[in-house]
Amino acid sequence: KLNRLLLCLLLIGSLIVSAIPVSASPTQTAAVSSQSRITRPPNKKSVKILMIGNSYTWYNDLHLILEKMCNSAGIKADVTAVTRGGASLLLYANKSSRLGRKVHQMLKNQKWDYVILQDRHFYPIAHPERLYDAVLSLTSYIKSAGAKPVLFITLAPYKYHKDYQRFKDIIKGREDYQAQIQEIYEATAQEADAIVVPAGLSILNADKAKTGIRLLRQDGSHPSYAGSYITACTIFKTLFPNASGNITYYGKFQAKPKIARSLQKIAAETVQKYRQPSSSVQLAELSPGDA
Repeated sequence: KLNRLLLCLLLIGSLIVSAIPVSASPTQTAAVSSQSRITRPPNKKSVKILMIGNSYTWYNDLHLILEKMCNSAGIKADVTAVTRGGASLLLYANKSSRLGRKVHQMLKNQKWDYVILQDRHFYPIAHPERLYDAVLSLTSYIKSAGAKPVLFITLAPYKYHKDYQRFKDIIKGREDYQAQIQEIYEATAQEADAIVVPAGLSILNADKAKTGIRLLRQDGSHPSYAGSYITACTIFKTLFPNASGNITYYGKFQAKPKIARSLQKIAAETVQKYRQPSSSVQLAELSPGDA
């Protein structure tokens, strides 16, 4: 009888709690198409972002551009980067490597809001299983750190890059290259329940717009400052679709604000049109200095 009485009291208590209406916070409202999983973190002193990648993240100090961009728009951000030229995500996922130990310690000992992962640019073409395995391995640690995993879709190189000869039986031009990169990142994101940043699409769209701004360096692969700037814009617009403030940080385009604003516009339009992949859907070597 005593057990039945206790059970009844518990059930009554749960009914009372469930009957209390809970109003949704405006920051929990989806902002762009299917980006319902992308919400601004709760109000606090600073949004903590960790970026893990290689030279595509390291070039032009992308993490600092993003941090200053966020702060200029009224979002106090603390952005940290762990990078090495040519490093793969598998290296970071491996606890026995120096970089792997560093990343795992950072995830274990610190709390983060977002962890942005960027793999070697050709892995979606040549080794998609490596990208997939590394992301899934890191995701559990990222979520344990209180963070949301974010996958950074890299850019397809210019048509004169050696990749087009090396993978001539796999890729048919730059747009096909970008589409294949996107497909693998999205399939992986579905499994990891990760946010996708369509950075490579923004760069491709900027080139299609014929702005006259060079987005990639002379090697046809790594981003120019403009390439890193539009990438940071794309990350910002993806993670903070409800941001009320405008980006007023122009970086090296301070004397040419029209260029910065045009890149911001292309990034915003790319993110707005991009549809985030839904979660829980099943998935059916260069030189050391290269990413």
